Amino acid sequence: MKKLVRILMSILLVSILSMSVLACNKDGESSTADRTVEPMQFSYNLEEDDDGNQTYTLTEFSLSAAAKEFVDDGNWAELAKLFNEYYKVTTYTAENVRTLTIANTHADLPVTKIAANAITNQSFITELVIPDSVTEIELGAFVGLSSLEKISLPFVGNKKGAVGAGKLFGYIFGSVGGTGLTSVTQNYNEGTSENTATYYVPTSLTTVVVTGEIKAEDVTVNYYINDNDEMVIVNEENSLPEGEEQLSVTFVSYENSALQPFAFYGITTLTSFEFNSCTAIPDYTFYGCTGFKTLSFADSITSIGKYAFANCTSIRTLSLNKVTDILEGAFSGCTAIGKNSATEQNTVNFVSVSNLGKDAFKGCTSLSKEKVVNLTLANKEDAFDKDFFKVDEE
Repeated sequence: MKKLVRILMSILLVSILSMSVLACNKDGESSTADRTVEPMQFSYNLEEDDDGNQTYTLTEFSLSAAAKEFVDDGNWAELAKLFNEYYKVTTYTAENVRTLTIANTHADLPVTKIAANAITNQSFITELVIPDSVTEIELGAFVGLSSLEKISLPFVGNKKGAVGAGKLFGYIFGSVGGTGLTSVTQNYNEGTSENTATYYVPTSLTTVVVTGEIKAEDVTVNYYINDNDEMVIVNEENSLPEGEEQLSVTFVSYENSALQPFAFYGITTLTSFEFNSCTAIPDYTFYGCTGFKTLSFADSITSIGKYAFANCTSIRTLSLNKVTDILEGAFSGCTAIGKNSATEQNTVNFVSVSNLGKDAFKGCTSLSKEKVVNLTLANKEDAFDKDFFKVDEE
């Protein structure tokens, strides 16, 4: 009988000890996982670019078992402590440990590319910082980052000068849905509704910082019309045939720009953006971005492209600052601009504007003529709804 009691007591003691260990794991005070394993693990491929230079591509990011335990428990203080212990630093805190910054070099060579599915389903990340060394981001590189609130990157889309769907912001998040993601259909070509792509962007994502230069360049193309009424470009390979008339056309190019037209088309989660170097916002850039409530442009921005903020229906306050050119339809359909019962509130000051395009403020139904300040351009009536400036009859 005494032997049986001892056996039962031993079993009970083992059970109590096991429960204590589990409780400690949950509280983050101790863990069965190996804390000597690197908590943030990056995988790279060594590659060679077109010029023969060796660079690295980030192919995968993951967390160690110990780090995952703290993430699963939402214990950011212990996660920061783990990072500080392993990397022998004191920089990580409970407040910043959810920011992931990609290194610009690996093994003393630049990191220039982020592969598809490189950083996937990492729900602990609230801020992602991509260095200026990166020149290409593949489709779906950041799938399922369901807690992401802010992203800083050198360009929008696949790369500088990207075309088609590759120039869209949603491109880097890919077409795989999931919890905490918002489905967004983006258009990438004016007037052609079939040129759309659907991506799944983090619902929590509100802020984007573009660190690369955003610029528009005038490009002139020389050409002639052949006997088949075809346009033939005149260049080093095709000279102008004798007797043919050389024609030319000049257009705006964003080939070397970090931001392309349509880039944020329909991204409804955005509430703010920051451009480190920008003089002109391209056409259709923020079309239908209904998350904006206040817009105030940096002094460096002097031009707003065609339909750049059209149908941004939540914008109430608009500060143009040093903007000189507002092109066709730029703020058309922004039904809340100027919305406030007090006449002096939410006015729009046009003091610096010297070029105002047709229908620039068409459909801005909350904006009254009393709230349009310092606008003296001769064509101002063409920019607003019909009879907007009509004098009220007594």
